[in-house]
Amino acid sequence: MQEEKTNVMRFLEQKKVVYRPHWYACPDGAVDGISVAALLGKDAETVFKTLVTQGASKKYYVFVIPAQRELDLKAAAKAAGLVPARIAVMTDEKVIHADRPIHQKEGKALSSEQYKKLSEGFAKPEAVYWDAVHGNALYILSDPDPEWCVIMPLNMPTRDKKTAKRHGRLDGLATAYRWPRIEVRKNVNNGTLKKITP
Repeated sequence: MQEEKTNVMRFLEQKKVVYRPHWYACPDGAVDGISVAALLGKDAETVFKTLVTQGASKKYYVFVIPAQRELDLKAAAKAAGLVPARIAVMTDEKVIHADRPIHQKEGKALSSEQYKKLSEGFAKPEAVYWDAVHGNALYILSDPDPEWCVIMPLNMPTRDKKTAKRHGRLDGLATAYRWPRIEVRKNVNNGTLKKITP
C-alpha cells in the first residue's frame, strides 16, 4: 500500500529534512496536537501541528509549531511581512469544545476535511448573520449534506482578554460545527439572526 503524504511531509522532503512519520489509530476522533502526542506516547513539544492562515490579500500562509503551543499571530504576521489586522482565531480549546462527545453523537462535529477547508469557507461564506441572542457574527459555510451547513460563530471583538493578550491583535475568536439548515431558517424567520451580507 502506498503511503499517503501530507503537505508537511512534502515540504520536509523538498527541503531535504530527514523525518519519520508515525501512524496511529484515532478511535475517539481527537485530532488536536496534544491528543495526538498522547496517542503516540510522545512529549507534545516534539509533535508539531500545521496551521494555515489567510491574509487580507487572500494569500495563504502555513506555520508549523509544537502541538501544545498556540500560534503567536504577531510573530506570524511579522514573519509573513503582514500587519495582523483582520484575524480570526480558533484556539485548540475551541476545537476541543467543537469536537466534544455531544457534538460527535449528534453529527455536529466537523470532519478533518471540513477543518482543512475552514479558512477557505471563512473567506467566502454563503452568508453572514448577526446573532442577536449570542451577540456574535455567524458565518454560514457549505456542508456536503445539503440539509446541513457549517456554522462559524465569531465573537468580535473577543471578550477573552487572556486569548487576546496571548495572540495579539485579532478581530475575533471562532469555533465551528455543523448545524441543520432548517434551524438557521427558523432563527432567520423569528428575527434572532439578521443578515449582514447577501
